[in-house]
Amino acid sequence: MDTEIELKYLICENLDNSKLIQELNDLIDELDVTTSHQQKTLNNIYFDDQAQSLRGMDIGLRIRKFTTGEAEQTIKTAGKVVAGLHQRPEYNLPVIGNFPSLSKFPDHIWPNEVDSESLESSLRPIFTTDFQRNAWHITFADGSEVELALDIGTIEAEGLQETIREIEIEWLKGDQQHLMSFARLLFTRFKLRPGQLSKAARGYALAFAQSLPIVSFNSAVIQLKQNMGIIESFTSGFSQALSLMQRLVAEYLREPKLEIIKQIADVLALSRHGLWLYERYLPEQDSQQLRIQFGGVLQDLTWVESALQLQELTTKTGNYRKKIEYSQNLLVELKDKLDTFPTEQEMQEYFTSLKFNELQLSQLQLILLLENVESPKQSLMEFACEWLDDGLHRLQQAISLEQSMEEQQYLQSHALLIRSLLTGYWFGHLFEGEERSQFRRPWMDMHSGIDELENLCLLRTTLLQQNELPKKLVNWLENKVDSLLQALEHCRQVALTIRPYWH
Repeated sequence: MDTEIELKYLICENLDNSKLIQELNDLIDELDVTTSHQQKTLNNIYFDDQAQSLRGMDIGLRIRKFTTGEAEQTIKTAGKVVAGLHQRPEYNLPVIGNFPSLSKFPDHIWPNEVDSESLESSLRPIFTTDFQRNAWHITFADGSEVELALDIGTIEAEGLQETIREIEIEWLKGDQQHLMSFARLLFTRFKLRPGQLSKAARGYALAFAQSLPIVSFNSAVIQLKQNMGIIESFTSGFSQALSLMQRLVAEYLREPKLEIIKQIADVLALSRHGLWLYERYLPEQDSQQLRIQFGGVLQDLTWVESALQLQELTTKTGNYRKKIEYSQNLLVELKDKLDTFPTEQEMQEYFTSLKFNELQLSQLQLILLLENVESPKQSLMEFACEWLDDGLHRLQQAISLEQSMEEQQYLQSHALLIRSLLTGYWFGHLFEGEERSQFRRPWMDMHSGIDELENLCLLRTTLLQQNELPKKLVNWLENKVDSLLQALEHCRQVALTIRPYWH
């Protein structure tokens, strides 16, 4: 049995195979390494029964045929995937013919209730993967070894086909940091994004018409368990946020929308917030450097707030479009502002860029660094309650019922409210769901209300810059702001009187 440890990246540019091979050869030539190159065609058949029993056990089973006529059967058991790093135990055995022989594998890999002989009789081919692999065996000066593989080909199932275009870096022996350093070199040459799904997972999705559910930050709550240690809870939450962000990026590359960029920025803010919450338990230099990286990327995405506001104001289905049409000059100016922001193409390139990939790799490195770190004795529940209390206390001081709240006070309190909500995203799942939802609802309504107030402020600022002020629009805007402030006041009254769910 071996444990496969590899980084997998999907190629997000239209370079042909020969160009990709040449680029990789040039990159390797720049290093102080010895290497050998091999090209081979790999034909794989994946098996399962109709009920997807193997899939349900998180087991992958394939037969790989080589051009020499030999064949190998492989089982990969449950592992984990974080930021494109795949770690799965695997068992490789020779096989004769085109059908697997499960009795050849060790008994301990099967759950107690599974009869491997009966399972074998129900197996059938599910999908195939056929690709050309260019592999470089690389030996570093310290004796460490990795394999770099370029896979180009197809996955086929039920008459459907999906393209394989990916680069894998597999650790063979020695210092695993060579995986990370080599990945950074790849970022300088190619437009890449981490591959969360194995070829097998993609094959199953194709064969059974399965698709990942559409993800949304708005419905995301980090799922921690009460018996977790402090460090384990951080790595779990940090990994969950990273995985969600990568799925959002994949969604954006498939169907670009401003709303998805906003959600990506929100998840990045959630991850950075975790670094702040757990600061005293994290390695100082690594976490500080990572916070700087988060800051740089979040700064690059600050424009999306304004872009969404302008989109809401100018789109034909927007809440305010009919009112804005009282002034055609205003509508034109708002649309012109929207055109100054990055294009879809520019953002697709950004999400496959060196800067964005390096941030994800640094997140992965921190997770790996903490894998064997012992948690402090403080309980997670005590830790969570401390931070939830802190966030609520700061809000209660900023928007207490003893003071009146005007437009500017609500706008100024927004950052504090967002920070408190982020703490709730980190720790809320530790507590009973209905009480949590009841407590968060008025705070979320206030958050949405201030978002809308910011939209109206942008509209008013732009309107006041016009030479002519349409009276209908001015009156409507004043009434709208007044109504919104009344709604926010109601939310504030309710939010500040609900008993916290963690008490």
